[in-house]
Order: sequence, then C-alpha cells, then structure tokens
Amino acid sequence: MVQRFLGVSLVFLALGGLAGCSDEGGDDGGSAGAGLAPKLSVIQTEIFDKSCAFSSCHGANATSPELTAGKARAALVDRASNIESGKQLVVPGKPDDSLLYLVLKGPVGSINQMPKGAKLDAAKIEAIRQWIAEGAQDN
Repeated sequence: MVQRFLGVSLVFLALGGLAGCSDEGGDDGGSAGAGLAPKLSVIQTEIFDKSCAFSSCHGANATSPELTAGKARAALVDRASNIESGKQLVVPGKPDDSLLYLVLKGPVGSINQMPKGAKLDAAKIEAIRQWIAEGAQDN
C-alpha cells in the first residue's frame, strides 16, 4: 500500500513539475505565451544578432541601419529613414510611429516586411514594441 501511494505520488509530482516548465525569457522558437524581456541587450542577442545583423542585410558592411552589437541603438533611435521619407526608425515611447516596429509587422511603403524571408514570431515583435514604448533605452 505504501509503495503504491509513493508511486502514485511520484507520478503526480513529475506531471506537476512538467506542467510548470516553460521557456519564459528565452528564445522559444515561436511557441505561444513565451516572451522576451523588452531590453536592448536581449533584443540584440535574441533578434538582431540572429535575424538581422548579417553583412548583406544590417551588418557592418550594409548600407541599411547597422544592427550589430554596440551600434544598433545609435543607428535606430531618433534617426530618419533614408528610404521612407518622413519616417523615423525608432521614436522613443511611440512604437506606432517607429518604422522598425512597423516593418516587423508588415510592409510599409516601399519596404517589405522584415526580416526578409521569415517573419519574426509575435513574442519577438512584442519585445521590440515594448522596448520602444518604454523609451528605447540602452539597457
């Protein structure tokens, strides 16, 4: 009887432990519910470095805004777009006025949705939206 009780208890503990597991704060590969911290350091390593900062796109040799570590914020915040007249790349506190956020959601004017070839999952786009909404800090 005691062995059966212990066996059943271990099964419930194992199931309860698995139910509480999540990938919060990490790159979840697109699963719903997981989020990234809206901090530039996280956005840099989890989004820009993995999806944007290539030499042909937004790397050190690109003509577009350079999104490499240590240069992304200066290239984005309070900078005018050289493609879409009258648009700012990142307007601190205003994601809906920020071209970066808008092109992650879909095409804007002559700019196709970014990144090219693969849409970011909603959690990554939301982290960028929150970072901008919170003032696009160098954090």
